[in-house]
Amino acid sequence: MGRTRIEPNTYVEDALVIVGHNVRIARANNQWTQTELAERAHCSTRTIASIEAGSPTTAIAIVLRVLQVLRIPIFGEDLPQKIAEMRARSGEHVALLPERIRRVEPINVDF
Repeated sequence: MGRTRIEPNTYVEDALVIVGHNVRIARANNQWTQTELAERAHCSTRTIASIEAGSPTTAIAIVLRVLQVLRIPIFGEDLPQKIAEMRARSGEHVALLPERIRRVEPINVDF
């Protein structure tokens, strides 16, 4: 079974282009080639080119790793302690959610 083709909307396309531009700028500021960045991020040069081009098919984990290598913040301050706090807080919120979410049909009280 192949991958499902993703048709991003304008918001997603714009966000991908912004991420790509930020990666390109940070890479240039570090004076790294795409190959050097790929080696540091443990991915291929083609993947770096795809990210910089705003491709919607690159795995999110790889994009996050590239951003981490380039020290591009994702959640404001990306200090390890802040990320750990955010993870704990979001985990607490998720723990409060029901295991299943079902659509509840309104009860007809008209007799």
